[in-house]
Amino acid sequence: MNGEQYGRENAQIRARIAELDAEVRGCELDIAMIRDRMAVFLEEKKKLEQQLEQSRPSNKGKAKAQGGINYSNEQFDWSDGLKARMKAVFNIDEFRLCQRG
Repeated sequence: MNGEQYGRENAQIRARIAELDAEVRGCELDIAMIRDRMAVFLEEKKKLEQQLEQSRPSNKGKAKAQGGINYSNEQFDWSDGLKARMKAVFNIDEFRLCQRG
């Protein structure tokens, strides 16, 4: 192999290395852009999850329901009105035990 041919091969190799370096830089830029887009999407997702969490009803009424409601012993807001109607319409003072709960 003569010096001129050796120089051409080296030039081709250097040119290919430069092309590959440019491709790698392009890929790094693409990755950076994708990471930026992912950050935007994750931030939006976080905000939507917070919004969803805030829109859920509170557990104030659920705590009682999870333990169960004892209809035979509980006094409800409407209990007095119901008893007045029972007396007025049916002329009864109390429900039978099996009618309570």
